[in-house]
Amino acid sequence: MAAATFRRVDIVAALDNFLPGWEKNPHRLCDLSPHGREKLRLLARQMEGIKLCLVVFVNSSLGNQLNILSHYRLEVEVCTPSFVRDYSLWQNDLICRGTLEKE
Repeated sequence: MAAATFRRVDIVAALDNFLPGWEKNPHRLCDLSPHGREKLRLLARQMEGIKLCLVVFVNSSLGNQLNILSHYRLEVEVCTPSFVRDYSLWQNDLICRGTLEKE
């Protein structure tokens, strides 16, 4: 999404206004003021013509926030694990959840 979003003149103008020099230091986007973040959220909610693809891992904090995507007009695809194999310290073994079979 970042590449498509940052080509939009309205998003770039908002970023330039709220965070001058962001292009040289894109990691500074987290330094946006609450007002700047809200302005960008409002712009993003009106965006059309791009698709946002999210990968949400097991136990991710994003999992409980996905319902906010219903407020956005852009296309969205959320990918979650159908199969996970993790090491369990408690059981001293690999634990599998889900399936690798296509549903």
